Amino acid sequence: MLDCASFIAAPAAATILADFGAEVIKIEPPTGDPFRHLPRLPGNPKCEDREWPVLLECLGREELAADPRFATTPDRHARARELSAIFDEVFAGKTLADWRAILDAHGLIFGVVAEVDELPGDRQMLENDVLVPFQGDGMLTINSPIWIEGEKKVEPRHPPQIGQHSDEVLRKFGCDETEIRRLRACGAVR
Repeated sequence: MLDCASFIAAPAAATILADFGAEVIKIEPPTGDPFRHLPRLPGNPKCEDREWPVLLECLGREELAADPRFATTPDRHARARELSAIFDEVFAGKTLADWRAILDAHGLIFGVVAEVDELPGDRQMLENDVLVPFQGDGMLTINSPIWIEGEKKVEPRHPPQIGQHSDEVLRKFGCDETEIRRLRACGAVR
């Protein structure tokens, strides 16, 4: 995997993929990734070492701090699958709302992996215009990632129905009404 990103979420995702065995090549500017030295960047070993005991307290698994399998950040990375299984069991014991309150109260940075049907109500997706309604409809779609300064984006539209513009297109190619009816009758056009 080639990681050319420098905004927090993408390098954090690349770190997680590397922890699970992906070969990741990180491309950085000559001065290094500008986010590398942020004190609370997920994946930053200094941050991990400092927050490991806090996380264990939140999980009620303080005994893992003395477990030699997970003593250092490299140890935890090397045993990520084993640690994930332990965490999965613990996290399954409370609701998302409970975990959010616990982790927030301890100042831990975390992210929720949403289910697809939760996305239409996700405040961040809506407030950042990642999900926007179709023109004249409340149904949501993913917004175009292209923004041109000084230009208003065109609202997303539903695609045409099959055959919706067939007559118009055929007329542009010189077909008269008789020919269009013949093409429809033989099933060549809908």
